[in-house]
Amino acid sequence: MPEREKSPILAPDPARRRRLFAAGFIAVLGLLLASELLYRAFWAYKRAHSAAAGKSGYFALYMVGESVAAGEPYDPGITPPAMVSRLFGGRLQDRPIREFNFARRGESVYPQAVALEQALRTRNRDNPGAVLVYTGNSDAGNMRGLPALEWLRENVLSRSMLLGDLLFYAEKRFRPLRVRTLDTYEYHLRRIVELSLKSGLTPVLTTIPTNISDMDPGLLPQPDMSAEQMRAVLAQGQALEDNGRAADAIAYYAGQAAAHPAMRAYLTYRRGCCYRALGRYESAARSYREAADLGALDNFNRATGLQNDYIRALARRYSVPLVDAVKLFEANSPHGLVGSGLFADGHHPNLSGYILLAEAYAEQISGRFHEPLLKRFSGPQDVFRAFSYGSDKQANALLTSGRWLFNVAVRHVWPGQRLTMARACFRKAISLEPENFSAWLALGLTEAAMHSELLSDEKNIEWLGELGLGWFHRGEYSLSRAQQVEILKKLSSYGVPAEVIRKVSRLVEEHARPRPETLIEKCMRLATANKKEEALSACQSAAYADYTGVEGAAFTGLDASLESYKLLKALGRAEEARETLLWTIKTAPASWPRLEEARALETAGVK
Repeated sequence: MPEREKSPILAPDPARRRRLFAAGFIAVLGLLLASELLYRAFWAYKRAHSAAAGKSGYFALYMVGESVAAGEPYDPGITPPAMVSRLFGGRLQDRPIREFNFARRGESVYPQAVALEQALRTRNRDNPGAVLVYTGNSDAGNMRGLPALEWLRENVLSRSMLLGDLLFYAEKRFRPLRVRTLDTYEYHLRRIVELSLKSGLTPVLTTIPTNISDMDPGLLPQPDMSAEQMRAVLAQGQALEDNGRAADAIAYYAGQAAAHPAMRAYLTYRRGCCYRALGRYESAARSYREAADLGALDNFNRATGLQNDYIRALARRYSVPLVDAVKLFEANSPHGLVGSGLFADGHHPNLSGYILLAEAYAEQISGRFHEPLLKRFSGPQDVFRAFSYGSDKQANALLTSGRWLFNVAVRHVWPGQRLTMARACFRKAISLEPENFSAWLALGLTEAAMHSELLSDEKNIEWLGELGLGWFHRGEYSLSRAQQVEILKKLSSYGVPAEVIRKVSRLVEEHARPRPETLIEKCMRLATANKKEEALSACQSAAYADYTGVEGAAFTGLDASLESYKLLKALGRAEEARETLLWTIKTAPASWPRLEEARALETAGVK
């Protein structure tokens, strides 16, 4: 039989593969281009809509930065841009001042720059404005370099609005994509300046001061040096200081710093304290700055001299206003040693510090826009009055600072200085609000930490975390009755002073039964502070609490229920608001003083 003819094996066709690849590439490129155009059209629509809504005109005052830009620990009641606005009487360029605060707590400069960029996409350029920039603590460090992904972002993806935003949101979700170096800090800070100028705004840069004299560096155990070994080194130096031998302590600390590199920053700081005791203030300042710039591993970050040098250079390069807050704070500190006179903790200013910042910002804006300041703050009490910041809010600010100080003492080998500062905050809060449960509890925890291993033992640290006591929570604690009792037992076993134990015990018992005036007061306070969600939770707790046999509570639940209705309405939850109002009217006795008010609201159709 004749053999069948074999089919030839098809040879690869390189030209065909190249055509397919080119077609695919063009298709992908076309899809990306179409997506980019659609995304830009979306933002153009938003810009047109925003411009139409803002035709009346205003002076736009933007704030970019981290928690200091937010005004911690005094926010939301007092913030840097709000203080600046008050200094101009709320008007600039014959327009009302409108504040836009894009502070991002604990975030690097990158999310701050993105927030500003997205806001400026819809900006009405007919409105003049300024951008206050205070950022650096969250990006502190000495690491250099520009990894490949960051190079791609800066040199390629930054040209695409869509891809730039997608990478930003991807980074938020996937932490391994995050890269933070001095080079990335400088790039994004420069970008904030360029975005501001491109949008017709005046950026005002700020160098970043920190509490270098009264806030010691971090000191955490290392693989090659245990906590016990570190304490032994410090105990000998402290003994020299306590005996008035500061000069001998300086020599001792210098020798130990050479022998123990892991302790170099802390020992350099102790040398600064000794120079200060000897009245050698310039040497003290140099040691404090060196200790801060060494960047010891810590529970918080501080901006470095390298960052501040770059901020100054950037202001010169673009000829933009600069508030040199480092020099400003030095000039307003005894002997130029910046410390707790201007700071509430390690890097958040106290109100005296914020006054310096706000007035310096206002002076720079005044010079650029030829507008005089209409007032100056005479001191912290003047600011408290201007913003109706009562004793309860002041106590809450002190609680926030104290809790910050308590938290950064976790695992610290020599935490006494930080805990002493925390204790002072809690005692001041108690002097303002003697029945403040959170202040007394925080004081008890601090005393326990000073007399035990509460902040060094890993099981204790885990216990604090489970109860939410070891995190950067704001102000008041939120604890169940069972948790309060558990904490009280712990405090009793840790040598906490009897006075504190008795006070916390009494307040725990009082928390077990609702006090009408306390519940409704918290509800109203949060509502006044525009914290609607928190206020609603407090009001609903007050509305539904069991007041059986509680003196003076006849109408407390009804008052709280009516406030809950108003908050639900303000939050856009109309149906819930209506049901709450109807329930309030249905259950209210004829003697309730606000019954007619509630009925009027029902008649008006829950307007």
